[in-house]
Order: sequence, then C-alpha cells, then structure tokens
Amino acid sequence: MEATSLRLKQLPRRSARTVASCLSAVFLLSACDLQFPPDYISEPHFHVYAYGETVRFGLGGDSHRFKLHGWSHTEPAFTWTEGIGASLIFFVPRTPRQLTLTMRLKPFVHAPDLTVQPVHLSINGRKVATWEVTEEKVYTVAVPHDFVAARPDAVPGRHNLRDSALLVLDFLIPNAQFPALLEAAPDWRRLGIACSELRIREGREHKAAAPVARVQEESEDPSYTLGTVVRFGAGDNAELYKRGGWHNAEGGSTWTGQEPAVLGFKLEQTRRPLALTLITHGNILPPRLAVQPTLVYANKRQIAEWQVDEMGEYMAEIPADAIGPDGVLTVEFVSKNATSPQALGVNTDSRLLGIACFELLLTDADE
Repeated sequence: MEATSLRLKQLPRRSARTVASCLSAVFLLSACDLQFPPDYISEPHFHVYAYGETVRFGLGGDSHRFKLHGWSHTEPAFTWTEGIGASLIFFVPRTPRQLTLTMRLKPFVHAPDLTVQPVHLSINGRKVATWEVTEEKVYTVAVPHDFVAARPDAVPGRHNLRDSALLVLDFLIPNAQFPALLEAAPDWRRLGIACSELRIREGREHKAAAPVARVQEESEDPSYTLGTVVRFGAGDNAELYKRGGWHNAEGGSTWTGQEPAVLGFKLEQTRRPLALTLITHGNILPPRLAVQPTLVYANKRQIAEWQVDEMGEYMAEIPADAIGPDGVLTVEFVSKNATSPQALGVNTDSRLLGIACFELLLTDADE
C-alpha cells in the first residue's frame, strides 16, 4: 500500500478522498469475509489495465473491476449510471506517449422534455471534456499526458502496480432523471448514460475526430473522409469497405483468414502520405504460435510487415504515390500464419484465423 498512498497524495484532494475511502471500505469489508454481488466493489481495484483492452459493461463483461460508485446493475449490453455522478478507477502502465480514451455511450432521453445528457468528464480531478450525448455514439477525449508520463527510474517493460499510474474518471451528469417522473417507464432509478464499451489506447487524438469520433454513415458509396473511425463489429461501418477475404463480423471485431483481407476506399485526391492505424490482435498461442506475421499492402505495394501478438495499435505509412490519381485506395492484410483454434487445441473452431480487427483510421501522416 505504500506506493498507492504516495500516488493518492498527488491527486486533487477531492479525488484522493474518494479513492482512499473506497479502498478503505474494500479492505474493511474483505476482512469480514463477506460476499458481494459481482457489480459491487467485491475486490481491491488493483488491476493494471492493458492499453487497447476493451472493457465491456454488459453481462459477461469485466467492468466491475474498474467501477468505484454511481453504477446501476449490469444489463445485457450495458450499464446505466445511477444518480448525477459515477466514477471509474484504472491503474495503467506509464508511457511517454499520448493516450486516447474512447467510450460508447447512449443517453437516457425522453422528448420533448429531455433531449440531451451533458456529461462533464474529469480525470484525476481535472476537467477534460463535456460531451453532449444525444444518441448512441463513440465519444473520444485525450488523457492529459502528465498523469501517465514515465518516471525517470521506471524499468522499461515492467508494468506492475508500483510502476503504474492511477487514473480516476469522474462523470458528472446533471440532467440524470427518473424515467417514472417523465412517464417514460415505471423505473425509479435516476438514469444518465448507458455505457457499453471503454478503451484506452496509446496514440494521440486525431484532430479530424475530435471531440467525437465520427462513424461513417451507412451508404453504398465507399467514400471515406480522413479521420473517420472504421469499426469492425457486427453491424458497424467496416461493411462499407470490405472487398473480400473476411470472416463474418462478430461482437466487436472481424477476423482475417488465410486469403488477403481487402478493404476499398474512395478518398479525396491527395498528394500527401497517409498514416494507417489499426487496433488488432493476433490469433496466437505462445509459445507454439507467438505472433501473426501480417503483411500490409496499399494498392498492391507492401508498406509494412507487422508482428501481431497482443491487442495493440499497429501503424504504417502509405506513400502519396501509392494512392491512385482518382483517390482509389485498396488496403490488404495478409496473415502468413493463419491457423485454426482447433489446430492449436484452443477450441473446436475450424476457421483459419489471422488477426482480429477492431478499428481502423486513416489520417494525414504529417499531422
């Protein structure tokens, strides 16, 4: 607890008191050997979050590891905030890189009386964003770098509690309301926003996507605007760009197979290089299969070879002359060691799987 106490002293007084009181309650109740429902604080929150990991707030998810207070019971696909405030706590590896926080949220609204839920987000007591939540979307904000900057005496690659930074996320939702008072439903919980997913990744916030990550509207037109997030989950917008070689989309991702997985984009004409960023992880089983070597092509020109293992952010630069004069861009991912979970002895899935793609982003490489 010595390292934790030192870090609490560095927080603003209000956040430090909140964390200290919550952790004290955890230890006191744990000492009594009491049992708690899974959505309550039933264990110390000393989980070091891995960058790129998706925290899911529905049934079967693991959001209970990070909840402090202000959350209702878990529902099939999400968890509502209950009251005008809610908090999450994370221990994250210290890093010299910028962090970006993304959350998929939907508001409790009931027209005409309640059409928006303003959400004021503070991290470690510092306000970082106000989101006007009117419909279900992915919301994005940069995490202040000084909260996670590497210490001078940090040991590279060593991510444990002592070498981690503490992030306390406080959500203030002043318009949270009782559905029963609005005659929307016989529900006397004071509801604000429903959270379904959260992710913290290394990498700066893209100017074109701030403050809200834009998701391409459904259309048969494969036109793409730089800075638009392409999501690969079931029903997401990656279907607009898939050209072949993909397995069926699953909950939040799509697997590549043995054949090249192809995406086709129609861009505005540009004479500048582009940066391609993909959040993905490989079909691996160390030590037998430690990585998935994946070749990346832009209009048939190889631009990268990634060694894909755990969930992370993988990047490549697309040269300006690799983009067609009409703005056509074809991106291919070729997983050379695609194999089946059945062959690895993991389960009975006989599909040949390479990498699981979650999000893709194209931006100007010079930004």
